[in-house]
Amino acid sequence: MFCWRKRKHVVFVLVAFLIVLVELAIKMLYGIDQDEQAIFCTMQRFINGELWLRDLYDPFQLAALLMTPFFWFCNAICPSNPVLLFRIIGIVAMFAVALLLYRESKHYINNDIVCILLSLCWLSITPKFIISFDHSHLFYTFLTLFLLEILRTINQRGSLIRIGLFFSLMVMCYPTMILLVIPLIIFVVYYGRVKGLLTFFLPCMLLVCFVIFPVLITEGINGLKHSIRMILADGTHSLSDSIFNKISNESKYYYKVLKFAGYYIAALVIETVFAKILLRYKPDIMMLGSKGHSEDAQPSV
Repeated sequence: MFCWRKRKHVVFVLVAFLIVLVELAIKMLYGIDQDEQAIFCTMQRFINGELWLRDLYDPFQLAALLMTPFFWFCNAICPSNPVLLFRIIGIVAMFAVALLLYRESKHYINNDIVCILLSLCWLSITPKFIISFDHSHLFYTFLTLFLLEILRTINQRGSLIRIGLFFSLMVMCYPTMILLVIPLIIFVVYYGRVKGLLTFFLPCMLLVCFVIFPVLITEGINGLKHSIRMILADGTHSLSDSIFNKISNESKYYYKVLKFAGYYIAALVIETVFAKILLRYKPDIMMLGSKGHSEDAQPSV
């Protein structure tokens, strides 16, 4: 058990926190790549009055749409350097999610220092090389909130409407995440019965209306179809008419997906081995239920 009265525990946590803080500061001041440039350009185009789906054909433009109000606020408050202020807002939001991750992990891990390290690792790994909320950074943030809410629902503490909200936001960042809707429907019916589907789909339908209706009103159904065709024909996702080229391009895409999946699986294997070693020497570190339930349980006499 973590003890704040022990000096070595306090020093260890402070050193880990300072390392992550320095890393985030470096990313905030110097980190930049093409994804960040793209999202800033897209947000500025939205601020200038261009309409999503009608005037832009980038597959990840809806992620930029989510961040446009914050970037507009940064432009209004600090017109000389809105990018830096936008990155600072990103750091504050990340710390809020990391704090939530720490609080939720305490329900399953009976060791504060492990929960703190888990949150610090999330802070360090999630932003990649930049601190701004591009489409992938936003996706991993919403994915974390989504998975936490799934765990809360399994333990009768969650909300199906929040699961629907985080799922919708994930789809806005990565449209291919719509493929998760079938297993999610099964999950919702199992934990919320059929009436839970309405609760789950409510935020989904609201976001769909928010995204689709402005295009339908200005361009009509034909304009919406044209926009979807142009998005699918994006240079980074275009496919030739030849079936062989389609198969070749799809194979390359799935090869990249499998490669990254292999990286994550390798990381999970390493974490599993570490956890087994940790449990071998400290078997009481994990808790099967929530902390409150564990404390209330008494051995039978």
